[in-house]
Order: sequence, then structure tokens, then C-alpha cells
Amino acid sequence: MILLDTTVLSNFARIGRLDLLRAVLSNAATTPYVIDELKAGEVSGYLFDCDWEWLEIVKLSPTEEDHLTPGLIRRPR
Repeated sequence: MILLDTTVLSNFARIGRLDLLRAVLSNAATTPYVIDELKAGEVSGYLFDCDWEWLEIVKLSPTEEDHLTPGLIRRPR
């Protein structure tokens, strides 16, 4: 599994080329938080409406979140 963050997904979505990610990453995944951020980008008009159904959505444990996101402000649990 390759875990994608908001930056990667929004950059490809912004240029309308999520198809490139889908073509090379058959095992792509993201988190519920990232999906929420992407949908907020769609609502605000920053991103086009996109199909995110191809991504596996994984819930990270607090330990995994801490390991993957050092130095970032955490959302309340």
C-alpha cells in the first residue's frame, strides 16, 4: 500500500490528472482526514469535483499518525 497525502492528491486533482496516479498506483490509499480536506477543497472551488472512490481509505492508529506526521499540529482525537 502507498499512502498518499493531501498535497499529492490535490496537486494531481488540480490539473485534472488523477488518472496518472491511478495508472501507476494500483495500491494507493489515504486517510479519512485527507478525504475530508480534499472534499473541502471541492466545496471551496479550489479543486474540481473528483472521484475518490478508487482510493483505499485507511484509519491510522495514534502511533502511526505520530510516526508519519512529526511536527504537525494534531487534530483532536
